[in-house]
Amino acid sequence: MSFDNSPDRVIEAYVAALGDIRQLDPQAEKEILQSIHEAESARRSAQTKLVEAHLLLVVELVRRHVDGEDETFQMIQDGNEGLLVAGKSYTGQDGLTFAEFATPFIERAILVGMAERRKHYH
Repeated sequence: MSFDNSPDRVIEAYVAALGDIRQLDPQAEKEILQSIHEAESARRSAQTKLVEAHLLLVVELVRRHVDGEDETFQMIQDGNEGLLVAGKSYTGQDGLTFAEFATPFIERAILVGMAERRKHYH
């Protein structure tokens, strides 16, 4: 059995498959774009609230690693960067609370920062 795979036949089949999809007029396209922007804004706002609510978690984790006062503020900054990464990655679909999910990101950021500073100072 032979199939007609000529470009014209492939295009015809593809266009036929698209026949049920409604084309958008400029107003409908504008409304969809507005919905996308609103959803993105809501997502960013929710992420900000989630991250802000866990800033003390960073402090708690920094306390486990503090060697001296000189590094404390930098370690908090590093931990906050890890918290931000976790906030952007978190979906909640794995069943973990945000604190459980974010802790490895924060720990990693703190430890990498400490290692980088030690490398530069020694």
